[in-house]
Amino acid sequence: MWNKVEALKSLTAFYETMERTVEDPTSTTKTWRRLWMGKDKEMETVYYAEDKLGVAVDCLLQNKAVDDNFTSKELASFIAERLGVDFISSANSPKEKVETLVDELVNKKPARMNVYMAIHGLAVQQRTSIGEFDFIPAKDYSSLGVKCSHPQMETNIKERMWQNQDHVMISVEACEPAKAREKAYAEFQWLESAARLFVDSDFYDIGITSFNYSHVENSLVTTEDGHVRGTSASLKGSPVPLPFARVFVPGNHLCRVVDKLGREQSTLSDLQRRIRHSVYLGGLSVRETSPEVAYFLCIAALESIFQVETDKYVNPGIAQQVVESFCYLIVDEPNRRRVFDQMKPFYRKRSAVAHGGKTEVTVEDVHLVRSYLRAAILKMIDDPILSKMVTPKELAAKVQDMKFGVKEAEQ
Repeated sequence: MWNKVEALKSLTAFYETMERTVEDPTSTTKTWRRLWMGKDKEMETVYYAEDKLGVAVDCLLQNKAVDDNFTSKELASFIAERLGVDFISSANSPKEKVETLVDELVNKKPARMNVYMAIHGLAVQQRTSIGEFDFIPAKDYSSLGVKCSHPQMETNIKERMWQNQDHVMISVEACEPAKAREKAYAEFQWLESAARLFVDSDFYDIGITSFNYSHVENSLVTTEDGHVRGTSASLKGSPVPLPFARVFVPGNHLCRVVDKLGREQSTLSDLQRRIRHSVYLGGLSVRETSPEVAYFLCIAALESIFQVETDKYVNPGIAQQVVESFCYLIVDEPNRRRVFDQMKPFYRKRSAVAHGGKTEVTVEDVHLVRSYLRAAILKMIDDPILSKMVTPKELAAKVQDMKFGVKEAEQ
């Protein structure tokens, strides 16, 4: 819980640990920092207690605006630099300096920043925007208009960082670059999951923050005395990038999901944010090698969409709630009973995984639940009625209407 008074006290306590010199710098428990005092001035050194700085940072990060715009590391650096310069410049009471700093941090307006990361396993032919993501061919680097303070820096960015690779970019708001990278990293992880969930192939992998580079995983099976019983080779990752146009076909499943859900979360409804999270969990399941864990992730993804606190008399448990919601909302009536029967074992196996019991989860089980998850996500974003709902409670009410009839309007 944000408490400005506590933040001011912790910053004051940190400020009061500052010293310009210490008797024995090699044995002190304090850390030190070199400070630039301005043009034509000499560098200065200040010593301070790092643990007190950590307490101040933790207090400030309780404020949502500060937490949304700064990483803890960069915030600590900023505070130490700012108050260190103030300490060297003046021996006055820290009260005014500390209050000014807190108000500045809380009210600081974020800047919009573009974050680029290389994308592997995908060959981008032309610059394309889908959702909030911008896919950029390697050859289009010059069109980005990158500007550097030194020619050598620009050369390093182009040759060592860009490395003639296709990239993906997203624009985020933050007060410093590290926080922008942190926010973008989460978005890129979601994009990876969306691609893995809806590019239905074990052969290709699309990666930004993580990627199975192309290699062959060999296995050899022998008897105890060494006789070969079998060999196998599995290709991991894509040997060549998959053409962009084959992955993001206008109007295909992946393109629609990224276009509708790959946006700033503040612009999405509560229900859309849940569906977006289910995409992330489903994508994680694709990379998971353990069938039990992959299965558990898919069930959790379905729960993310359909679980809601409603009348316990009508919905006695999560299992029944999720299965009934899926069958009523996603499945056509002629197939509803068949799907219901298929889904009945889902929660028995899910509970066994969760509680460490014996399970018999097969690869076929994983494929089935993942196919149901994909179907749920697509219908939730495409259906003319379901796509307009904004809260999970609206979904629950829709299920009640389908089970028991539409509720009469209260007089």
